[in-house]
Amino acid sequence: LKPPRTIPTMGLRKGSMMNFSPTTNDKMVRTVGSVLNRADVDDVFEGNNISGVVVALGGKTREVGLTLLQDSTTHIIAACKAHGVSRISVISTVGAGDSMDQAPWTFKLLMNTMMSKVMVDKNAQEGLFLRGPGADLEYCLLRPGGLKDGAPTGIVNVIDGEAGAINRADVAAFCLDAVLDP
Repeated sequence: LKPPRTIPTMGLRKGSMMNFSPTTNDKMVRTVGSVLNRADVDDVFEGNNISGVVVALGGKTREVGLTLLQDSTTHIIAACKAHGVSRISVISTVGAGDSMDQAPWTFKLLMNTMMSKVMVDKNAQEGLFLRGPGADLEYCLLRPGGLKDGAPTGIVNVIDGEAGAINRADVAAFCLDAVLDP
């Protein structure tokens, strides 16, 4: 997928999600399947000239299972390698890995109680890149703070301090730029 966000005549620009969807971009395809099924994941790659992957998975553990992120990302990494795709961007969360100190205290409370099972899966997913089969890919792990709705602002801050909220559209644009920009 080539980034069409830089075509002014279509109202598309780098860093923006405006008009960037399967309904407005014929280079994007939708497919039906399960990311937990390796054959379904391979079908997404087969014949589609994939140049980069954005992993944005999640859900309630009681609905998607305790290891959705780890299991599905393992399939995605294998498919990337089988199809020669080296760039991948993964949306994780503030508090995963070494970013616990960046989480607001209310989120720390949630991560250590109600979200503890999700955090185990998020850390296992990140581990696939930090010390596992995805370590040789060109990966970008994103650990956004609170996600909010709204138009993209074009502002993405990489911080050492406490994480704040960010628009989902800005996270999406950053992920696309991470896998598509040379």
